[in-house]
Amino acid sequence: MGKFFLFAAALESELYGLVFLAILASAIGFYYYLRVIVFMYMGKFHEETGTLITIPLSLRIVIAIMVLGTLYLGLLPGTFLHLASEAVSF
Repeated sequence: MGKFFLFAAALESELYGLVFLAILASAIGFYYYLRVIVFMYMGKFHEETGTLITIPLSLRIVIAIMVLGTLYLGLLPGTFLHLASEAVSF
């Protein structure tokens, strides 16, 4: 969503070349991310060579904290936006 607003602002400022390059870079990035996702879910898996991966408890805790932080910042960004606006006016 942030890229959309950035592209819209650049279009209003008539920076068409920059918007074109940004959309091209986004499309290239999307292609590479999509390749990884397709390989993860649609790639062939050989049971003979597959190994079971165990995730340690400490890593699970860190992942849970990061997921909760990402959800909090995505759903309730008001606190940090307010801090950022105060920092800009400082």
